[in-house]
Amino acid sequence: MVASMGAWEDGYAAGYRAAWMHAYAEPVIRDAIVSGPAGPSRARSAPKRRRAPSAYNKRLGAAIKRLNKRAKKKDGDYRKGWSRSKVFKAAHKEAKR
Repeated sequence: MVASMGAWEDGYAAGYRAAWMHAYAEPVIRDAIVSGPAGPSRARSAPKRRRAPSAYNKRLGAAIKRLNKRAKKKDGDYRKGWSRSKVFKAAHKEAKR
């Protein structure tokens, strides 16, 4: 005897089937951009510029590296009494000076 599925199970199975079909069905290529007289071409935009790090950011990065060496053991765990938040608080305090 086969037990009938409840309403939520029917919906779950239908959604699972639809997701599977979407993932493994053949891809459909739509709206392909064609270059030349047949279609529009899209110009490449200039790459976004990165901001230079400030002096404070440089000091903070150096302080974090220095304090991490002191706060961590050889295997990478924090020493007793140290945590990530304690390292960052101390690094901010040091970088402000």
